[in-house]
This record gives sequence, structure tokens and C-alpha cells, in this order.
Amino acid sequence: MNKIDSLVYVGSEQSSLFTIDTKTKKIRPHYEVKGAINTKIISILRISPKRILLGTSQGIIDLSRPDTKRKTEINVKSMHIDGNGLLISLHSGLLRGSKDLDFLDLIFKVRSTCSYVQNKIYYNGTLTGLYELDSTGKSTWLGEKEVLLRSRIADIEGAPDSTLWIATHGNGIVAYKAGKIVYNIRQRDGLTSDICRNIFITGKEVWVGTDKGLNRLQWENGRYRITTFTSADGLIADIINAIHVDGSQVYVGTPAGLTTFDANKISQNSYCQLRVTDLQVSGRSWPTDTVGFTLAPRDNVIRFDYVGISYRSAGDITYRYRMVGLNDNWQSTRETLLNYLSLPSGDYELQLTATNKFGVVSNTIRIPFRVEKQVWEKLWFRALVLMIIAALIWLFIATRIKKVRRQNDEKLQINNRMAELEQRALKAQMNPHFIFNSLNSVQQYVIDKDLLGANKFITEFSRLIRLTLDISSKTKISIYEEISYLTTYLELEKRNSRTNFPIG
Repeated sequence: MNKIDSLVYVGSEQSSLFTIDTKTKKIRPHYEVKGAINTKIISILRISPKRILLGTSQGIIDLSRPDTKRKTEINVKSMHIDGNGLLISLHSGLLRGSKDLDFLDLIFKVRSTCSYVQNKIYYNGTLTGLYELDSTGKSTWLGEKEVLLRSRIADIEGAPDSTLWIATHGNGIVAYKAGKIVYNIRQRDGLTSDICRNIFITGKEVWVGTDKGLNRLQWENGRYRITTFTSADGLIADIINAIHVDGSQVYVGTPAGLTTFDANKISQNSYCQLRVTDLQVSGRSWPTDTVGFTLAPRDNVIRFDYVGISYRSAGDITYRYRMVGLNDNWQSTRETLLNYLSLPSGDYELQLTATNKFGVVSNTIRIPFRVEKQVWEKLWFRALVLMIIAALIWLFIATRIKKVRRQNDEKLQINNRMAELEQRALKAQMNPHFIFNSLNSVQQYVIDKDLLGANKFITEFSRLIRLTLDISSKTKISIYEEISYLTTYLELEKRNSRTNFPIG
């Protein structure tokens, strides 16, 4: 990255050059490298008011003449202005050339990772340490006397006080001045990592990018203070590929994209801002700005990734969350993701806040969503099941009632039949005795020569016999018939009793 006039030029690893307007913050595509796939734009250098050079993995491109054939035979690692010329680090060595891209000579024939020129002395970083080259081309390996300068050199930048700040791959950063090391700052001193990738110097601040975050070194009264920024503080990734600081605005390039923030806010009152960085449903990415969405019953595995942005907290952030509809109690975590593996159907709302180490609470993020009901959980299905159950119960009860009624009818018929048979048996048993007694009564009337009484008795007796024959042929008789029958019978019994014969 490099600021030119009011624009910050940002080169990517995929052939694209973008610009950011420092006033409006708008990002626009500016240039696309043609003829190559995924060309890395590694260096952006302004050599005159109207000429900007791009150092890429496919050579050098002059943006004032973009159609001119570029030097594709070189793989640029860094570019610096050397007086009226250029100092270019290449995969094949260190090259010194003119600003018109008329190359002069290869002054170092070992792979160069970065370079810097100060007071007509060339400093060349390599995979095996730092070399110093004088105006005659004589090289000196500084790692011979300085162990810290024997590791891979990732970047070199010069401070206004002539101090060289050197980013190493394993030994942190090294401050080299007047032929000796004046500082060595490493992870044990507060850096996020000993593997440093790039350096940017502005005023009394040194910004250092590592493979585990961004570091700001501030000097006060000869002492430095380190502030670290990582993905836990809001950076989109921890691997820092490029840094540019414009006033208080900081631009940080990473493999995952660009992060920018205002450094002045660090010295002001602490703040904490919460953002959702990713949302996945059953392993598939979901738009993070989607709210009130509905998920199918099978898509009940959901993951939320988020981050609290609070640069002064340096990653010391606590998150509180609750899933309304599942558990209404607030819970705390320091993790930056929530994973729900099997949400039951229903309406939910994720409520999430972040609190930095100063106790400042962020905005509350609310994400309402719904997991649809299974077929068997839907109202119409339950109503159908209830209707089927009710129908089965009704069928069972109706069948049972019918069966009980049939059994009762059968029992009643049996009882009636038994009563009938018993009645018939009693009548069959009673008739011989009654008839015998009645004949004795007739005989007594004859003996007593009471012809009128005998005639009347025989008439009543014959009527009783007729009634008995009629009733015996029926299963049911009326009350009137029963009264008439009993009255006749009792009258005969009364007359039999007058004859002084025992009645059966």
C-alpha cells in the first residue's frame, strides 16, 4: 500500500489495484494486470508527479504507460528510490536501475527479500541475513558479527534519526544504528510474534506486522510502549502483509482483506463495537446481514462467528449471549463463535454483547430466526392425528357398547326364557293339584246336592282352564290378563276352602 495525493493505492494478490479515497473512504478498482493469473502487486512507488510504478510478481508496470510491455522477466520483492535511480530487490538478486527502467547492473547475485538505501550505503536483506554494500559494490555480511542478523530479513525501513528498523523471521525486530544493534524487541517483550513481516514508520511510531497480529511501538522519554491488535480486536486476519498509516488512519492488509481504523481512538475514551463476521447454516455460508430468516427443519445446525472491536483492550474481551427460545439465561464466553448443533423447531433470537477490559459494553446484536416445525409438529397434522384417535376411540366405545348391549340382550333373553320356563314348570306342576282339588270341590257340591253352587263352580273352573291355556301359549301377558287370571284363581281357591278339602 502507498498513499499518493488523496488516494491510498492498495495492491492485491489477484492482479487487482484499488484506490481508497481518504476523504470519502470509497473504494474503487483502479487497474487490472492483464495477461497473467493472480499476479501479486508487491510494491507501489511514485517516482514523479505523474508516474507510478507497480512492482509485481510478473515484472514492473508503469501506470502512466500501462500498455507498454513490462519487464516480465523479473520477480519484484521491493522497490526504493536511489537518488535518480531505483533499487529493486528481485528473486535473482539486487538490481540498481534508472527511473526510466533502463537497468544498469545487478549488484548482488543472491536472492534479495528486501532492500534499503541510506547515506549511499545499500542494505540488502536475504534468506540468510543482512548484507551491507558500499558504493564500490563490496558486500559485508552483518550476520557475521551480529547473531540477530543471521535470520531471514523480511523488511527494512529507515527512521528520521537514521535508525534502520529491520523485520526478521524469528528474531523479532532489530534497530540498527551506527554499525550496532540498539534495540531487539521480541515476543517476550510484548510483540505478538517473533516472525515479523513488515514495518511502517511514522513520526515516533513504528508499526510492525507479524504472522500473529499488528503492533504499534510508541516512544516516550527513551522508552517504548507496545500496543497489539489481533483478530480478537477486529482485524480481519492476524497475518499482516502490508501496513500504511496516514495521519491517524491505519490501513492493514491481510490475506483475508483490508482493515482500517482510526488510531486516535486508542488514546480517547475506550469503546467496544461488536460485529458478526460469519454465519453458517448446516455448513453453508449465510448472509450475515440477514435477520428474521426461516430455516428448514433439517437445517437446524447453525454457527455464529463474531468479534468485538476494542483496540485498547488488546483482545481482552468477554462476550455475553443468550438464545431466547432455547435458554433465556445470559451466559459468558471468551470464544468468538457459537455453535448450535441441533436446534428444535421454534422461534429464536440470538442476543449478543461484548465487554472490553475497561468494562465498556458494546452494542447488542439481535438475530431473530425461525426453525420450521417438522410435519408431525404442525397444527393440521396434530389435528388430523387427534381426529383419527377420536374416531378410533369412538369406534372402540361404540363397538364395546354394542357388544355390551348384545350381551345384555342375550342375558335378558336367557333370563326371560328361564323365567318363562320356570313359570311354565310351576304352572305345569300346579295344574294337577289344583284340578284334583277342584274335582273334589265339585264332588262335595254334588254330595251336598247344591246343584247351583256346583254349576257356578264348574263355570268358573272352565273359565280358569281356558285362561290358563291362553296364557301358557304366550311369553308376555298384560297386567289386565294377569289380574283377571289371578282373580278367577283366587275365587276358586276361596270356594275350595269351603269344602273342607285340603287344596294343593
